[in-house]
Order: sequence, then C-alpha cells, then structure tokens
Amino acid sequence: MKSYRWLLVNGYLAAVALMFLQQGVSVLTAKDAPLEALDFVVYYTGAHLLGSEEPQKLYDVEVQKKFQKQLLGHGTNRFKAGVLPYNHPPFETLLFYPFRWMPYRTAFFLWLAVNLLLIVLYVAWLTRTFREFETASVRATLYLGALAFFPFAVCLLQGQDTILFLWLISIGFVCFERGNNATGGVVIGLCFFRFHLAYLWLIPLFLKAPRRVSAALVISLSILAGLSLYLTGIPGLMRYLELLQLVNRPGSLGYELAYMHNWALQLQLLGLDSVRSPAGSATLAAVGAGLVWAIWKDGWHPESANFGLRFAATSIVGLLTSPYLPIHDVSVAFLGVVLAFRHWLRDATRRSSHVLGIVLLSSPLAWLLTQPALVFRIQLTACWLTILGGLLWFAAVRSDSKAIAQTAREYERT
Repeated sequence: MKSYRWLLVNGYLAAVALMFLQQGVSVLTAKDAPLEALDFVVYYTGAHLLGSEEPQKLYDVEVQKKFQKQLLGHGTNRFKAGVLPYNHPPFETLLFYPFRWMPYRTAFFLWLAVNLLLIVLYVAWLTRTFREFETASVRATLYLGALAFFPFAVCLLQGQDTILFLWLISIGFVCFERGNNATGGVVIGLCFFRFHLAYLWLIPLFLKAPRRVSAALVISLSILAGLSLYLTGIPGLMRYLELLQLVNRPGSLGYELAYMHNWALQLQLLGLDSVRSPAGSATLAAVGAGLVWAIWKDGWHPESANFGLRFAATSIVGLLTSPYLPIHDVSVAFLGVVLAFRHWLRDATRRSSHVLGIVLLSSPLAWLLTQPALVFRIQLTACWLTILGGLLWFAAVRSDSKAIAQTAREYERT
C-alpha cells in the first residue's frame, strides 16, 4: 500500500484512539467516579476471601456480600443483588492475591497499569514475532489499532483480566505454528480460567491435533483442577458450581443479556426469548461445535498458510456462541484482527483481501454505533464479529483451493 494511504489509515486510527483516551481519562478523573463498582472488586474480593481463615467459603454469596459491604459501604447499592460475586476459578485468585495487602484504589490503579503494560508489550511482541509487521508504517498501525480497539479501553477501565486470555491464546497459536505442540497444549489449558471462551478449543485439540497436544492439554487442566481443589476443598468447589448455576440463571445474580455482544442477544432481539434458557445455551454451544468442526474438517496443519486464518475463525466462533460476552471479553477478537491483518499484508492484491481490510477499519464504527443499532434490533458488534469470522473462514477455504490448484498444475507439468 502506498505511503499516503498508510498515513490516512494511521491518522484515522489515531483520531479514534484519542477520542477513547479522552473518554477514559474523564471517567477515571471524575469526582464521583464509581471505582468501587467496577469489575475489579470481584478479584479484590476473591483475593481477600482466599486469604481468610475459611477459604472454602470463597464462593459463599453471603460472605462475599458482607465483605463488599464493609469495603464499599453504600457503593454496593450499584449492584443488582447488593453484591458483584466472584465467579472465577479458585486458582485465578492467586494472581490477585498480592493486592489484598493494598487499599482498594491503589490495587485498582496498579492493575490498570499492569493491563496497559500488557497491551503495549503484546503489540511489541507481535512486531517481533511476525515478519509481516517489520516495517515502521505497519508497526504504527498495530499500536494505533490497539489504542483504537474499544474493548481494550473497557477492559482497562473495568479492571478486567481478558488481556491475559489474549496473551495466552496468542502464545498458544505461535507455539503451534512453530511446531511446539506440547507447549501449545499447556498454554491453551491455562486459557480455561475463562472456560466459556475456551471450551470449543477442545474439539480441534482432541480430534484433529497430534496426541502430544491433547496430552499436554489434559496435564495442564489436571494441574489447575488439583490446585483449585487444594485451595478451596471439595465444599468450596461445590459452592463454585452452585454459584455458576445462579449467575447463569435469570434472577438477581444473573447477568443481563442486554449487555452482551454475542449471538444470544441478537437472537433475543429477533424475538427468540428462549435463547436464555439452558436449552437455548446448549443449542448455541452445539452450533459453535459444528462450526468449529467444519473449520478444522481438513485436519490440523500448522505448516499451512491458512492455519492462522482457521485459528482466528475458531476464536471468533468461541466468542459469538459464548453464553456470556460483555464488551471487555471481545478483547480476545484482537488476535483475529491481527491474523486478518497479516493475511491482508500477504495478499493485498485480491478483492477478498480488500473487503477484509474494510471490515477491519470499520471496527471503531461497530463499537460506536452498537447502542443506537439496538433500537433497530441489531447487535452491531455481534454482526461485525460474524462478518469477520466468515471472511476469515472464506479466506482459509480459498487458500486451500488455491493450493490444490497449484499442486494440480505442478502435477500436470511433470
């Protein structure tokens, strides 16, 4: 692409990034900034309860409510049930355990700084890992694209942990692409601290990947399960399962589907209210499993040029079919954006690549117009993710066809 076009693209991304930055700073510096009502209180609560005399009560809703009431006072009135429950796996509390010795606001801003550093280091790692990102203009686009990626901004402001998931899934991909199957399996296993985003990976890793991958995955998951059992005991794990049932059920502790960015909300907007039921969630999971199977039906070939496209498409399907997808979890889609960008740089002359480039550049519009579009019964973020995932899959299939045709021509010559 010509230099002046890179300047236009980077100028556009810089303008969007400055707008998001200004909004974020205004939220954090406001006098009535509700920092105690942000999602980070969940991890702060988990760290404190794990360090208490009765860690087996980590998932006791009344114990969590009592702690948050002491911590926040009337701030808990912002929560629907008077509590924002810690519903993450027991082993994840170890990550936030050091924060229990800090005041809440100090811990929040420290975690915000850590998250920001992780984003910067992530982009720097990408530029060193993929040879397509070597030029200065491409690197600038990556950095500005990260700053203009609205889910990152929400992840920072909420004090969420999704950036860690993005790091892990990306490291797993690089390990597979470079032939480090066992390491890749272990790393993907670590992603299961967000099971609702990772469970579809069980299909290709167990059914298509080499046995070394599935064995490493089983070892990783077994260690995490054993660590969780050690931290809370069997009673604690039973409470954990009960809590998961509560938060996935309509009611005071259940999440609001209206704030999700997945197919579930889009289907509800179209009148399918049963999508929130267990049967509806199971149906979406089955659809996701079928799509992932179709994506990998030709096998697991990390050496092929389209492996990254299939990997990215799988991550997008995992997001769309997840029963729980707030905007900060859409941060995981940045890997799909990066791999789509890499494909565009490799094959920028094709019409399909131009369409893919347009979809990538339209992402800020999807974030900005999501709420207005709900009036027209359209979940714009879910639609944008669907288009991105479909284009990635189409590009992978087309790449297969191109490779087959080239092989046939070479065979005819011989």
